[in-house]
Amino acid sequence: MKKALCVAFVLSCFVTLAAAQDVPKFEVFGGYGIQRLGYSDISAADLGGIFDYYGLVGIAEAKRFMYKGFVGSFTYNATDVFGIEAEFMYNSGDILNADFDVEGTMVNAKAKYSDFAFLVGPRFALRKSEVVTPFVHALVGFDRAELSVEASALGASESQDLGSDTGLGIALGGGLDVNVTPNFSIRVIQADYYLTNHYDENMNNLALAFGAVFRF
Repeated sequence: MKKALCVAFVLSCFVTLAAAQDVPKFEVFGGYGIQRLGYSDISAADLGGIFDYYGLVGIAEAKRFMYKGFVGSFTYNATDVFGIEAEFMYNSGDILNADFDVEGTMVNAKAKYSDFAFLVGPRFALRKSEVVTPFVHALVGFDRAELSVEASALGASESQDLGSDTGLGIALGGGLDVNVTPNFSIRVIQADYYLTNHYDENMNNLALAFGAVFRF
């Protein structure tokens, strides 16, 4: 009877150890990021009105998506469900683009916007499946935005920095990891509602990311 209890105890220890090894202590994510800016509407018609005011002839468009970006994060899993996540992201892009004629010379003007953020907060993962791992998180930190304009004509260009602004950043959302091996996953989607405040305006942004997850 004592031998049987000893064997049962040893087996239970192995089972507990194996179960503990299924949950990685650390996770590192890196991937491609896209952000849709939530600034106030600036339409092509508005820009056309500016052209009319100054007597210019041209074409203008306003853009909201910044396709040049990357996202990285580090997560410490305190339990199989709860973890602490630190995330940084960078995005940049042209939010305004205009081509207009000035006394027979075509001029191209662009407004460039970029931001860098560092956020931390809790993350909750559901590890019921060996195939996929969904998660949600709530992150808060700082976001630094920079705005500049660039004009080019006749092969020459000139740019001017309009200044930077640092404010609060809050990300609420989650994602889905597809588990390839116990130590490697593909993050097929991470989607966050991302709130920032820059230049005295609240911006209700959408942040997307895709990439690879390494577990240790």
